[in-house]
Amino acid sequence: MSAVIELTEPSEREKWKRAARDLFDFKIKEGYQPVGLHPYRAADGSILYARVRMHKPTAEGQHEKLVRPFWHDGARWTHGEPPAPPTGKVLYGLCDALAAPDALLIIAEGEQKADALTKIGDGRVVGVTSGGATSAGTADWSPLAGRHALLWPDHDAPGAKYADEVEAKLEPHGCTVERLDVAAMGLPKAGDVVDWIEAFKAAHDRMPTAHEVLALPKVSAPPACVPEAEATGGDDAQPETDDEAIGRLAVLKPMQYDRVRKGEAKRMGVQVSTLDKLVAVARTEGGDGDESPFDTVEPWHAPVDGAALLDELVRIVQRFIVCDAATAHGTALWITMTWLMDSVDVAPIAAITAPEKRCGKSQLLFLMGRLSSRPLAASNITPAALFRAIEAWRPTLLIDEADAFMRENEELRGLLNCGHTRDSAYVVRTVGDNHTPKQFFVWGAKAIAGIGHLADTLMDRSVTLELRRKLPHEQVDKLRHAERGLFERLRAKVARWADDNEDAVRAARPALPDVLHDRAADNWEPLFQIAEIAGGAWPETARRAAIKLSGSEGQSQSAGGELLADIQEVFDTRNVQRIASADLLGYLCDDDEKPWATWNRGKPMSPRQLSKKLSEYGVASGNIKFAYGDVRKGYRIEQFADAFSRYLSATPRLSATPPPPSNREGLTVADSASGSATGKPAATPKPLSDKAGSGVADSKGETVEGGKSVTDDEAEYEL
Repeated sequence: MSAVIELTEPSEREKWKRAARDLFDFKIKEGYQPVGLHPYRAADGSILYARVRMHKPTAEGQHEKLVRPFWHDGARWTHGEPPAPPTGKVLYGLCDALAAPDALLIIAEGEQKADALTKIGDGRVVGVTSGGATSAGTADWSPLAGRHALLWPDHDAPGAKYADEVEAKLEPHGCTVERLDVAAMGLPKAGDVVDWIEAFKAAHDRMPTAHEVLALPKVSAPPACVPEAEATGGDDAQPETDDEAIGRLAVLKPMQYDRVRKGEAKRMGVQVSTLDKLVAVARTEGGDGDESPFDTVEPWHAPVDGAALLDELVRIVQRFIVCDAATAHGTALWITMTWLMDSVDVAPIAAITAPEKRCGKSQLLFLMGRLSSRPLAASNITPAALFRAIEAWRPTLLIDEADAFMRENEELRGLLNCGHTRDSAYVVRTVGDNHTPKQFFVWGAKAIAGIGHLADTLMDRSVTLELRRKLPHEQVDKLRHAERGLFERLRAKVARWADDNEDAVRAARPALPDVLHDRAADNWEPLFQIAEIAGGAWPETARRAAIKLSGSEGQSQSAGGELLADIQEVFDTRNVQRIASADLLGYLCDDDEKPWATWNRGKPMSPRQLSKKLSEYGVASGNIKFAYGDVRKGYRIEQFADAFSRYLSATPRLSATPPPPSNREGLTVADSASGSATGKPAATPKPLSDKAGSGVADSKGETVEGGKSVTDDEAEYEL
C-alpha cells in the first residue's frame, strides 16, 4: 500500500490532481507546493472528498504546511467538504480498515501519518484518522465497532487531548484501545509518526517494519519508562539523575533502546558508546542481559480467540506433517503449553516416535520449534550443558535422534525425568574449583524425537506423538516453502493468547478421562487446562486425543508390567492356582514373540532373574508341594493378587477351576471323584479328618479356609 492512497483509475487520479492544482493555484503562486493528496472514501470505495497537503519552505530550513479539503458537488469542483451524514464524517482510511478485518488499527492525528502507517503495515496494521486535532468529535467511529485500536498521539498536549477524545468515542462501540507511550520513544516535543519514521531511517538506513511498530512501548499508568515524578508533572518534581536515566533505559527492549539512545546520549552530554556500556552493565546487574539465543516475540496486537487459534495450529501441523488428527491436536496443545510454563505444574515431554527413518520426526520437531516459546535445538547436548541452559534461558528443548545418543546416557535421562513436575525440577551439582554444591532449576518444556520408543521412564512422562511414513498419495508442504511471516504471525498470536489467559489456565481444574492411568492423567492435565480455557469444541477434542494417544489400550508396558501380564495369562489359560518356577519360565519362553526367550543376552530368562524381577512387586517364590515327595520352588496365584490389581487393568480370578490338559506334570491338581485328574488314584492322600477347614473348593468356585481356594495337596502341605 502506498503512503497516498492510489485511486483505481489513472484518469480519476489525474482528474483529482488537476482539480487540486486548479483550485489552489493561488497558493502555488504564493510559494506552496502540493506534496500529498488524501481521498476520503466511503465504505464502498467511492471518493466523497479529498484533502490536498501543501508545503512552503521557510528561511530556517523548515516548512509551513497547508491542508485544505475540496470536493465535487455534481456540477463543479469546490473548496470545503460535502455535508456530513447524520452519523458523522467518514474516517480517513476506512476502506483499508474494512478490507483488513484482522489488522491492527493505528489511529493517528492527520492523514499523512495514517498513510505512512498503512504503507509499512504489510497487512498487519492500517492507519486511520478523523483528520486534525479537533476532528474526533465530528467523525463517525461506528464502522470500527468491536475492533482493537492503538492510539499514536503527537508528543504534545493537543495530541494527548485528541487521543483522549478518540478513546472516549471508541469505547461505546465495543472497541479495545491501547496507547503508545510517546514519552518513552525518544520523540522531540510535538514529535509524531513521521518524525519517528525519519529517526528510524537515519539510525538503521531503512524503513521500519510492522513488527517494529508493534514492538513500540505501550502506556501503563504511569508509563513504565518515565520517572513517576515526571509522569505526574508536579511542581516539585525532581530532575532525573544519571543513574535513574540509565536504569530506565536498561529495562527497555533492545529495539526501543536503539531508537532513543542517540537522543538520550545527547541529553546527558555523553557519547553514545559510553551510554551503551553503562546500559549494558545495568542490564547485567539486573539480570536482564540479552545473551540468550532467542528472538523477542511481540504479542499479537489484538485479543485472540483460543479455539480458533488451536484450530489454526492444527491446520498448520497437518499442512506440513502426515499424521492422524489426534497427533495434530496433541501437538497444537503442547505448542501452546510452551508459552504457559509459569501457569502449569506438569511438563509432559512431547515424544515424537516412529518405527523407521523418513517418517517426518525431524520435520515435526522443527515445526514445533518454529511455533514454541524460546526453542533451543539441543541434539547431542551434554548433561552439564543441559541443566545450565535450562537454568539460564528457560527454553523449550528440542532433542532429535534421541535413540542414538541417549541410549547409554543415564545422567541425561535422569535430568529429563526430574524436570517433569515443577516441584521436582531441581538437580544439585558441584561448581567451581571448590566444588561448591549448587541447586539448578530444570523446569521446562521438552520435545524428543527418535526411532522406536524411548526409555520407559521417559515414555511414562510423555505425550506420545506417533508418526508413520507417508504414502505416495499423502502430500504435504515443505517447511522451507512456507510463506514469509507465517510462523511469526502464529507465534505472536499464541504469545498474546497466553498473556491474556495465563491466570485462567493456572486456575483451571478440568475433569480428566477415567481411562487414563495416573501418570497419563498428569501428563494431559496442562493440555486439558488449555483446552478448557480455549473453549469451543476443544475440551472434547482434547479428551478424544488423550484417549487415542495415551489411553490404557494404547499404552506400552514396562518390562515388569509385561511380565506380570504374561504371568496372569499363564494362570488364566492353564487354569491353575500354583505353578513351579521352572514350569512358569517354560510357558513364558514358549512364545517366541515375547522377550523372555532372549531376555538373558539372547538366552532364556533364568529362575534367578525371574525371582529378582518379581521381588520388585512383593512377590517371592517359595517351596510348594505338587505331588507326594515333589516339592519345588514356585508361586501361588494369590501372591500376585496385589500386583495384578495395582499394575494391570484386569484382576485375576482366584476361584478353583477344573484342570487343563497339560504335559507339565507339576501342574496336576486332583479334583475328580477319584481324587485324580487322570482317573488314576489321587496323587495325594486325603487330609486327616480331624483337621477342620481342609476341604476342597467345589466346582462353583466357592471357597473355604478364610476365602482361599484349597486343594487336598495344599491341605496336606499345610500340615
